[in-house]
Amino acid sequence: MKCINRIASILLLFLLLTSSLVSCGADGGYAFPFSSYSAEDRPDTESGELRFPAFAQDLCVTAKDVPSEGLVFAEDESAGLFDLTTKEVLYAHRIHERMDPASMTKVLTAVIALEHGSLDQTLTASTSRYIADPDAQILDMEEGEKMTLHQALHFLLIFSANDVAVMIAEGIAGDEASFVALMNEKLKEIGATNSHFVNPHGLTDEDQYVTPYDMYLIFQYALRFDVFQEIISKSAYKTEYYKADGELKEVEIQSTNAFFRVGTGVSAPAGLTVIGGKTGTTLAAGNCLILLAKDVYGAPYIAVFMHAKDRTSLYENMVELLKKTVK
Repeated sequence: MKCINRIASILLLFLLLTSSLVSCGADGGYAFPFSSYSAEDRPDTESGELRFPAFAQDLCVTAKDVPSEGLVFAEDESAGLFDLTTKEVLYAHRIHERMDPASMTKVLTAVIALEHGSLDQTLTASTSRYIADPDAQILDMEEGEKMTLHQALHFLLIFSANDVAVMIAEGIAGDEASFVALMNEKLKEIGATNSHFVNPHGLTDEDQYVTPYDMYLIFQYALRFDVFQEIISKSAYKTEYYKADGELKEVEIQSTNAFFRVGTGVSAPAGLTVIGGKTGTTLAAGNCLILLAKDVYGAPYIAVFMHAKDRTSLYENMVELLKKTVK
């Protein structure tokens, strides 16, 4: 009985401490979610007491806006800048507001594919790959065409192909609904509990939303996969895959990220390199972008901007946001 009471006391103390934890220079508490840990994740101390790792110990956390001198965005826009080295929020504007994720959804789609599939597995385009939305970005596959998951992830993340997202979902989970269930389970696991998805591509749905802060959590989680970092850093991709009749089809794509396209006039601030990222654009979402960037010392940062009114203002605002990393 004493042992049980002792453990219960420890758990209560842990919850009280972690629920009031604040990092990244924010004032006040932030009620972040907790991950579940197995017994192996709870190492015994020399005294025999159990220690539980705090969910947010390696995350930037803030409960409210974090201003920065000279940096002001529109009321309906959202932006966040996160220093992954110091775990500091350098800037935050409406980062806990639910917003339409657009194709930034595909970051989580890639995560589920990488965790539940294998890069060399073959995916086949079905009739479900057809997407009626006239504004949807598609690879325009024919039914029966085949490619590896590795190839599909390139089309998903570089070109943002919505029909490829459907093919990945069906190939990994059997059907789109089962894949989306995995997506929402992952959101809970990584603490992105203020978001919800209903499809793997990001086309608008009233029950699909993400906060900029949750998008930071999703993107940071995705960066643990080397192949994800490799793909999002590419400006173009060329490959061959099989048509339904067995003949090879050659396809070449360009990145949707203006930082990686020649002639856009978009470049990172001096002293900073954009490593890669994911765009998102719909009428409901506006223009969105999440990026990984590094300074001259190799220190990494994540920047996210959502609901810009157009492409030009998106990249102008993102450059201004990134300037805050230069010390």
